[in-house]
Amino acid sequence: MNPKAGGPVEGIRQWSSLLTERGHFTEIATFDDPSDFSNDNVELKINALGPVSGFYGFTQKWAEWLEENIHRFDLVVIHGIWQYHSFGGWRVLKKNRVPYVVYTHGMLDPWFKRTFPLKHFKKWLYWPWADYRVLRDAGAVIFTTEQERRLASKSFWLYQAKEKVLPYGIRDPKRLDNGYRENPKELKESEESSFKLLFLARLHPKKNIEILLEAFSLLLQTMDYLRLTIVGSEYQEGYLKTLTQRAHADLKIPVDRIEWIGFAQGVEKARLFQETNLYVLPSHQENFGITVVEALAYGRPVVISSAVNLAEEIANEGVGGVFDGSLDSLISTLKYWIRFEKSNRETVREKCRALFLKRYELSKGVENWEKAMELLIYEKK
Repeated sequence: MNPKAGGPVEGIRQWSSLLTERGHFTEIATFDDPSDFSNDNVELKINALGPVSGFYGFTQKWAEWLEENIHRFDLVVIHGIWQYHSFGGWRVLKKNRVPYVVYTHGMLDPWFKRTFPLKHFKKWLYWPWADYRVLRDAGAVIFTTEQERRLASKSFWLYQAKEKVLPYGIRDPKRLDNGYRENPKELKESEESSFKLLFLARLHPKKNIEILLEAFSLLLQTMDYLRLTIVGSEYQEGYLKTLTQRAHADLKIPVDRIEWIGFAQGVEKARLFQETNLYVLPSHQENFGITVVEALAYGRPVVISSAVNLAEEIANEGVGGVFDGSLDSLISTLKYWIRFEKSNRETVREKCRALFLKRYELSKGVENWEKAMELLIYEKK
């Protein structure tokens, strides 16, 4: 539940807080190590059951805790697969006949199969007796977009799941005490002299930040008013250094054109979204894209790759551009949206906000989720 882990953790935090507000008893079990875990969200009851051993994340504490506490819950939600929490949870839940649902968070996307064939082979060794059963016996396997659902069955031929697509999203930042400001004066002044691009996500090779740096270096040749801000925590030590070297030593981007910021949340993150003109997420794979929805919530258009599973909605609603993964496509898409946003700023921002409120504001998704889960619990009883 460390916020630096990225979008899924942020989604779980916001989702759980809203469920609590709506009168549900919500509790979280995580494999964080208690010695380095800080529960900074007092609204949530979080049980840190780590530390874990090895990449598989095994800890005997999980099965023991679940056995002792399962009688207190009507439903269990398993987030993610491929580690012990899903298989160990399945064993206890199946024995106690407690309904559960699974969010795969894009972990069945065939991109992983193509990109990491050796890892995919290792997964095949335990898929039939572990995670295949986890999905098969779940009351529902929940996907956040239709595109994610379509891709899920393409990685393993032995696949069986009661699939369900349910809306996802975030809470409206206007209603949170996080520094949201309406049309700040200093932002209008800065927009007259520069155009700011923002990348905000975990710094991971999957996010394809390298192509954004290359595109930015080429755009600067004719658009010297552009500025880029890159925000996020490293997935492993040294990756930030690799990116800064690529940007400034190899691509010769002046140091004053890119601002490198580490992990940001709360007021700082709100400021970054409000000071940007265009949000960019060029990921190789993204099952949803919480940060894309955050940008829309702040009224900012987006440019994303077609591998981000919100791509169809973004393109259809006209709140941003979608590129096909190539450098030429990214450059042409950025050029179009830089010029379009500059000449249609207020209209575009209103459209982004309207789409967020209509489709991705969290309370709407929670209401649909509640109805589906209540039916599942009733059927199980």
